[in-house]
Amino acid sequence: MSNYVSFSNENLANFNIDNPIAIHISVITYTLASELSTEATLNGSTIAVTTVSAPVSENAYGIKVAVGQNVTVTDKIAPKIADVKFTSDKTIDIIFTEAVKADTVSKYTFTVSGNTVTAATLSADGKTLTLTLKDSVSSGTKVTVEQALQIEDIHGNVATGLKKDVTR
Repeated sequence: MSNYVSFSNENLANFNIDNPIAIHISVITYTLASELSTEATLNGSTIAVTTVSAPVSENAYGIKVAVGQNVTVTDKIAPKIADVKFTSDKTIDIIFTEAVKADTVSKYTFTVSGNTVTAATLSADGKTLTLTLKDSVSSGTKVTVEQALQIEDIHGNVATGLKKDVTR
């Protein structure tokens, strides 16, 4: 029986091995779909690794894993545009990858090529900014939504230079 368990591209957010000794596991290897940045975000949450009372595990550098070790991750990633879509001929929704601060958005924060933004409304969860346009946009017309002023996420990370094309 192998003393190794490997996981690839799995959702391990709530993964737990209740009794690794009973199933003879001495090494657990997690293989991620892509490399993690040294600056990560998990919705502002805590990533926790909790070990048994007398761990014998070591990291890749041979350092023993501490008892009850918890690692807090600080969000240092600025929001990005996840999607932009027309919701009517005069409204565009900008969906962000994370919540942005309401006091950093206004009708001046984004421009829409060939049109004027007359209002901007941020959703309660801070992830969707709805832009109201002065003029109707015809079906099949492509416009560019471009950031004009800085925005911040709820952790103070500043986003600049956001831009996305969208077709009605």
